[in-house]
Amino acid sequence: MKFYNNIYASAYRSYDKYENGPRYKAASFIFVCFLGLFAMILALIKKIFVLDLTSLKNYSGYSITVLIIGFSFLGIIWKYYSKERVESIISDFESKEVRERKLWGFIAVASFILPYITFIFLLG
Repeated sequence: MKFYNNIYASAYRSYDKYENGPRYKAASFIFVCFLGLFAMILALIKKIFVLDLTSLKNYSGYSITVLIIGFSFLGIIWKYYSKERVESIISDFESKEVRERKLWGFIAVASFILPYITFIFLLG
């Protein structure tokens, strides 16, 4: 979780420039990163094992089930990044060198974009 905590701190500092206390926006950024990672892993499993998942999409409660699971997971992430935990994460992140903090900014952007690009190529 140290990896995502550093990404969280980087996103928090980016959002902090524009508003005070961007705890939920940074946590939502982590959620979107997790979502991309999950989609990439699902596409990889589908490609490796040649699975046909269209029967799941034909299930009548598919979209509501996905929404409930997604919002539940988002709630768990919001709960995980409590005020006390955010303070310790930010203080640990602030103790790093400037170069390392900038590197984590680039890693945050890459962990946001690369899983979706990989997902698209795996579906093709």
